[in-house]
Amino acid sequence: ERAVDIPKGLTVLDVGAGPGTTAWALAQAPWVEQITQLERDPELMRVGQELQTHHPQADRLLYRPTDLRTPPALTADVVVAAYWLNEMPQQQEALAWLWQTCTWGMVVIEPGTPKGSAGILAARQMVLDAGGFIAAPCPGLAHAGAASYPCGHPTWCHFVAHTPRSRAHRALKESALGYEHEPYSYVVALKAPMSASVPPTAHRLLSTPHVRKDGVTVLACKGADGCGNLCAPRRDKVAYKALAKARWGDGDLLHDPSQQSD
Repeated sequence: ERAVDIPKGLTVLDVGAGPGTTAWALAQAPWVEQITQLERDPELMRVGQELQTHHPQADRLLYRPTDLRTPPALTADVVVAAYWLNEMPQQQEALAWLWQTCTWGMVVIEPGTPKGSAGILAARQMVLDAGGFIAAPCPGLAHAGAASYPCGHPTWCHFVAHTPRSRAHRALKESALGYEHEPYSYVVALKAPMSASVPPTAHRLLSTPHVRKDGVTVLACKGADGCGNLCAPRRDKVAYKALAKARWGDGDLLHDPSQQSD
């Protein structure tokens, strides 16, 4: 939502919805009109339907029993596939179906591992080859006339979410830790370029900021310029504060002309 000018009244197709965790979050977005959840497992659908009776926007949520090994002929403004792509034996065909099914945009989310990121890179390339536009995470690929460039991350592009664990969660996971770090890789693709009124993303953070006494340094993707460090000296209070509080995966933290990079 920070990177894209999203119109209101969009329909969403949640592919491989499972118990509806993705739809639960999406249904709260003001731009969503209806979410159709495709799932083949009846038990997961039953759990999801029961949970969603308690959702404040339950009227926006609909399950549709679907065996996605034979993808149906459907359309929606936005297609979301979370933790689904790597389950498909023919990933290229699955990606092509996702792209053909959406009319406005596509979101693909996978675990932030080398394998998960490989699927995301395949989705990124497929979109660019088809003449689409990348809104996130890649900087500089969302506007008309943007020059394509290969992903320059030295390992794999992902961000990490810090999630607290309840006592019940720890018992289910058989873990003593009161938290977990979940890595994610993702791509947000658009059928049409973003409005020129929305400024292009200049960079995307690829690590946790390293805060020192004299300043802050963090690895960032700078689009066609490759990967490198963003640096904010302590004397630049505005830039220092912004970068010190930044999180892995954030974009465009520094807009001040005094920002430095190496």
